[in-house]
Amino acid sequence: MMTMAHDFKTRPAMGRQTGFTLLELLTVISLIAVLAGVALLSYDGVQDESRDDITRFEMAQIREALLQFRRDSGTNHFPGQGQYDCEELADRAIANRPVNWPATIPAVSTSNKAAWVSWCSHPANFWMLFVDPLGDGWSADRKRGWHGPYLQRRDPSGDVDSGYTPDGAGRGNSGIPTSDLWQIKDAYDYAYLMFDLDDANASHPARLVSVGDNSRYDGGNTADCTAASGDLMLCLTR
Repeated sequence: MMTMAHDFKTRPAMGRQTGFTLLELLTVISLIAVLAGVALLSYDGVQDESRDDITRFEMAQIREALLQFRRDSGTNHFPGQGQYDCEELADRAIANRPVNWPATIPAVSTSNKAAWVSWCSHPANFWMLFVDPLGDGWSADRKRGWHGPYLQRRDPSGDVDSGYTPDGAGRGNSGIPTSDLWQIKDAYDYAYLMFDLDDANASHPARLVSVGDNSRYDGGNTADCTAASGDLMLCLTR
């Protein structure tokens, strides 16, 4: 006699669990959160290193542009020095504004001369690398003058803290914003700064600075252009 096979379906015994316990789920979620946090920190670190590398590369380009400006001048003067002194440029513009100056260079008059000089000499203002400050152009015979623009990229004019001074004494975040600066921004989206362009003091040489991600110039050992933590610094003549 043939025996029929029966397909018996069983049900779990009382009290037996077929899924994860709450404790197991919480443990897995905690591990995922920890791993995600480690990955995020690593990614942020890589991003910062990448920004620093880009900034160093740009600083080298800006340094070369400033040195070329200095060589072309025939007098070894950086922007704002010698024949490019902002006080003298202001007086010259009051008498007869150079026709090559675009409208984005603020108008200067006797009444606003001091404000214009502050604009002209601001450490974040690179306008002389883009516009001939004297309006005399380049002398092919003498091989000197202004032979720019010395850089191709500049960022839209904006406000930068006027707490910065040409000798780097300012620390930022403490002054009234200065508008319409011809600035160049680093990979952290903050303006590069030029300090001590007269290069007259060995303890405070002409230098280019990136303020890094905290947006503040922190000083450092300027004698050998060693920046404080968070900043990047490059000597221009060493």
